[in-house]
Amino acid sequence: MKYLFWGLLMLLNAGYAQSASLITPAANKLDWQLPSGWLVPAETPDELLAEIALHIGHEATERGQTPTQQQLLQAAAKRMEANEQLLYHPQSGAWISIDFSPLRTKESPPTTKTLELSARFALESLGNEEGISELQKDQQVLNLAGAPDTNRITANYKQHGSQTVFSGLIGYIPGEWFFIYATSYPEKAELSAQISTLFESLSFSPKTTP
Repeated sequence: MKYLFWGLLMLLNAGYAQSASLITPAANKLDWQLPSGWLVPAETPDELLAEIALHIGHEATERGQTPTQQQLLQAAAKRMEANEQLLYHPQSGAWISIDFSPLRTKESPPTTKTLELSARFALESLGNEEGISELQKDQQVLNLAGAPDTNRITANYKQHGSQTVFSGLIGYIPGEWFFIYATSYPEKAELSAQISTLFESLSFSPKTTP
């Protein structure tokens, strides 16, 4: 996971949402309310790494490859390092990744249509992943504070027989794209309402000029 200048402000009262924030690679600020039961781990939990390694292993098998368990865990760790922040629900194994992608040199900010197409492509790509069946998907606009025209995508499906809910946000703030993806398992804990509340609490503030 990338190390950035980010701050977390936690309330001491158990059972309440926790205020948290981070500074993005382009020096914007993201604030949110972390629901009760969720953690902000400094490193990817071993249980989550094992889960991701399992999926990478299935992908490798489809390509005729036979990596070792150690290689799979290393690949899982590398994949998670691409994210600026991880939120984790230890009771169920649900997780949320927060990733920013700065604009490339001479790249123009995305239009409303570009954001819509990017979200649609993400949904289509999800449907092509290994082991997914009974896919139901939805896409809509969620105008977040500081990030209008953000697209929210939602998918309900089974992956290797396990009921899974994916919910993501794809949007743009000055200088960078953001991709916030939540994966939860309703048979272990129903977290859709919590994730929606967290998404709706997101607030972006542009970097301040000295």
